[in-house]
Amino acid sequence: MIGVKMADDIDAANDTAQGTIDAQVAARRQLVEVQRKAKEAAGQATFTHCLNCPDEITDPVFKGVSRFCSVECAEDYEKRYQTRSKQNSKIGQYIN
Repeated sequence: MIGVKMADDIDAANDTAQGTIDAQVAARRQLVEVQRKAKEAAGQATFTHCLNCPDEITDPVFKGVSRFCSVECAEDYEKRYQTRSKQNSKIGQYIN
């Protein structure tokens, strides 16, 4: 009997955790949609394609407010940007 009760408690905790995650995702998506509409109303550009890859930004969490289609693309772009900056600073040392 103890094993069954313990499993029920774990299932209930997992359901609660999933409900919290679902609510947070829904709130974030709603915020992003509000931000996108505000940008459009202000006449600001909204982004449709990722700066890192040729993919169209389709994820509603990123669409219209991010220049990247995913967190991974943003991190990859940042790493390459840092590498280019270091390379350019080394080239500048030899030119001056």
